[in-house]
Amino acid sequence: MKITSIFNPLLTLLKGPLFAQAGVYMVVGFVGPLLGFLFMPLFTRVLSPEDYGLASMFSVLCGILASFVGINTHGAVARKYIEKESVDFPLYLSNCIFILFISSVIASFFIWFFHNQIAIYTHFPASWLWLVVLFAVGQHLIRLLQTLFQMQQKPFRYATVSLLATVSSVLLSLFLVVGLGMDWRGRIVSKAIPIVFLSFGVILFFLKTGYLKFKLNKKYIKHALNFGVPLIPHALGMYLISMTDRLLIVNMVGLKDLGIYSVGAQVGMIVGMCQSGFSQAWLPVFYKKLKQNSVTTNRKVVKFIYLYDTILLLGALGFGLLCIPLFKYVLGDRFSGAGIYVVWIMVGYAFNGMYKMSGGFLFYAEKTKYLPFITAFTAIVNVIFSYWLIKMNGSIGAAQGTMLAYLISFILTASIAGKVYKMPWKLWKKNIT
Repeated sequence: MKITSIFNPLLTLLKGPLFAQAGVYMVVGFVGPLLGFLFMPLFTRVLSPEDYGLASMFSVLCGILASFVGINTHGAVARKYIEKESVDFPLYLSNCIFILFISSVIASFFIWFFHNQIAIYTHFPASWLWLVVLFAVGQHLIRLLQTLFQMQQKPFRYATVSLLATVSSVLLSLFLVVGLGMDWRGRIVSKAIPIVFLSFGVILFFLKTGYLKFKLNKKYIKHALNFGVPLIPHALGMYLISMTDRLLIVNMVGLKDLGIYSVGAQVGMIVGMCQSGFSQAWLPVFYKKLKQNSVTTNRKVVKFIYLYDTILLLGALGFGLLCIPLFKYVLGDRFSGAGIYVVWIMVGYAFNGMYKMSGGFLFYAEKTKYLPFITAFTAIVNVIFSYWLIKMNGSIGAAQGTMLAYLISFILTASIAGKVYKMPWKLWKKNIT
């Protein structure tokens, strides 16, 4: 087989205006990890591993709370926007914001009641938990606006909002941590303040453009809840899979090791953001190709997926191995040990990217009912593997356990996708349909 024939699917499938627009999302997704990587040598020389551990735990708590606050109504808004001619879309959006308000009040009471227990198990100061709620609420408001821009096919507006949050957070962190000498508090405040200010801007934008109506609608609230509530286990499960490693390390090894681990995870996230951004770019092209229902096109799709998965896995492995000897010179002696985590984390993100490619068939076939079961099983396996491997190998076992969990998730999803949506996976059989 000629080399050109191998790469033809790559060149053919990525052509067209859809990919040009979706490429904006890829760039936006890459900016955050890139800035974090560029300034990491500076922050690792100012902050201690314990500071990094507390900042990392703040992100963990925000991610967990985000699964509940807002009840995933941004997905419902995206679905309802398609029918905006037959519904009062501004009223629907307004009622989703009302759900956000009620869910945030409930979350606040829950955190207030259990703040001591949360502080004990996460090692995060109870006096700063209020900032977690504020961050989660602001983040959901911003997500609603970005969903609106995405459905309106305005990727540059979407990108503007993301870049404002990312760049302002980095600049503020430089000012507070490097300039004023603040510790982990400077890191989390620099993350929260831009989100809070942008969320006020979102409310003003909705008011100015007529998207806010101060009227409750039981029908719209019921629809949004019916759409969003079933997604809570899936969203929470996926986040817990990605954060179980940190929760186990802080409780089984210590805050210092969590700080070093979080630096390695931040570098490993480069692969995660690349595959995530590409998945956004690939999805509309993927749906368009499957809609053609052509044997020839399906074979090209399969060739492309094989090629993509191979490049992603080998690239993650090669990049991860390259990082190990460089960490001592780039990050300094205190964080040089973070290099051992990077290979496992990058390979894990590669398997996660491969899972997304397979999961696309479940979404297209409208068989998403399998996803919560896959997620729940993978989350349980992740806890068991990570706990056992940490006992055996120390904190690196957390990275190994997460990598195995992503691998199992990919294998299960690919197996089910192959059954619910037939594709010519056996390319060596010329007459396969």
